Amino acid sequence: YHFHGESLGYWLVCSLEKPKQNQGAKPPAPLGLPNTTLSPAGDGKQTEPQETPAQAKLSEALEKQKDLLAEFAKVADQLQEILSSLEASTFVKRFKAASRKQFEIADTLNDILDAGFGLPRHRIEQQLREVGEKASLEQDEQARSIHSIQTDLEAYFQRKQDLIYKNVLDQMRDMSVVADVKVVSEELLVNLSGRSISASEFWGDTLDRWAEELVAASECEACQGGEKDSLPPELVLKIIKVLQEEMYLRDETREMEAARPALAPDVYESKVRPLELTQEDLRERVDEIVLEIEEFPNAQENFLKEMQLLSLVSDVMRQARAVLARPDTGPEAIAAETEVIELLLQSNRQKNSGGGGGGGSSPGGGAQAGSNGASLNDISLDRGKSRASSPSVRSADQSTGQTGRKLPEEFRRGLDQYFNALESN
Repeated sequence: YHFHGESLGYWLVCSLEKPKQNQGAKPPAPLGLPNTTLSPAGDGKQTEPQETPAQAKLSEALEKQKDLLAEFAKVADQLQEILSSLEASTFVKRFKAASRKQFEIADTLNDILDAGFGLPRHRIEQQLREVGEKASLEQDEQARSIHSIQTDLEAYFQRKQDLIYKNVLDQMRDMSVVADVKVVSEELLVNLSGRSISASEFWGDTLDRWAEELVAASECEACQGGEKDSLPPELVLKIIKVLQEEMYLRDETREMEAARPALAPDVYESKVRPLELTQEDLRERVDEIVLEIEEFPNAQENFLKEMQLLSLVSDVMRQARAVLARPDTGPEAIAAETEVIELLLQSNRQKNSGGGGGGGSSPGGGAQAGSNGASLNDISLDRGKSRASSPSVRSADQSTGQTGRKLPEEFRRGLDQYFNALESN
C-alpha cells in the first residue's frame, strides 16, 4: 500500500504472499522512518519544461504539413479540374467508367419499368419511349467506347506481353462484349426493358471485374525506393498536366489512324508531324521535372521512385515519337502512348485498413493512409502485394430475377408459356 501526505510521505509494505509472476521483479523498498520530501531547490520561479526530441520532431512535421497544405490550396482548383477529366486515362479507370455507365442505364430503365413492361412500343407513353431511345443511344455510344478499350488493349498486349492483359482480352473476345452491348441498344428500341436491365447489370459487373483484374498489371516494378517525402503540389500539377495532354495526344493519334485511308501519303505525313512535335515537347517537360526533383535536398533518398518512374516515362515517350516520325499512327504508337499514361497514373489495390475508396459507383477511389506517393497513383500504393491480392468482394443489389416465394413447377411452366406467347405476338 502506498500513502501520500501533502508534505509527509512514508511507505507501508505488506507482503502476505509473493506472487509467482513477480519473482523476477525488483523487490519493494524497505520500510523506514518517515521523511519529509520537498520540491527541488530553486529561485521560486516556475520553470517551463523543455521540449523533448520527439516533441521537436512532431512540431517540425506539423509545420511541414501546414506549409504543404498551404501550397496545395494554391493549385487545388486546377488539380480538381484536371483530375475530373482523367476518367478515360488508364485501362482500370476506363473499365470502371464503362461499368458505372451500365449501372446508370439499368437504374434509369428500372425507374420506368412498371409503366411499360411487356407492352409493345407503340402502346407506351411518348415520355417512356424517349427514355428508351435515349438509353439506346447511350448503349450504342458505350459499344463504341468499349470497342476502343478493346483495340487499345490488343495493341498494349502486343507491346507488354503480360498474361493479365491477355486474359482480359481473351474474355472480351469470347464473350463478344461489343456486339452484345449493341444488341442491348437495339432491344431498347422495341421496349425489351427487362432483358436490357438484366444485360446492363451483367456487363456492369463484368466490366468492373475486368478493371479489378488489371490493377495487378499496372505497377512499375522497375521503380523502387523513395516515397519518403511529399512532392510539392506545383510539381504534381505539372505531372498531371503532362498526363492530360498525353491522353489528348492518344485520342488525336487514334483519330488520325481512322482517317488515314482517306488521306494521300504526303497529306497524312504533314498531319502526323504536329503529333510528333507534341510528343517531343511532352518528353522535354518530363525531363525538366526530373531535373527539378534532383535539386531537392536528399532527392535520391526521398524521391528515387518518382525519378525512376519519370525517367522511364521519358524513354517511352522517345519511343512513341520515333514511331510517329515514320510516320505511323497505328497500334504501335497507340501502345507507346498508352504505356506513358499507365505509368503516370498507376493503379494499385488499397489495403483493407486504408482510408477512403471502396464500392459504390466509383470503387477504388480514395487515398491510403501512410502513402506519400499517391500523387502518381490511381488507387493508392501497396507495393509487393498488389499482384497477390484479390479483388474486393462487392455486394450487388438484385434488380431482376426470382424474388419472393417459389411457385410450383406447373405454375411456372404456365407463366413461361404465357409470356412466350406474348413475345411471339
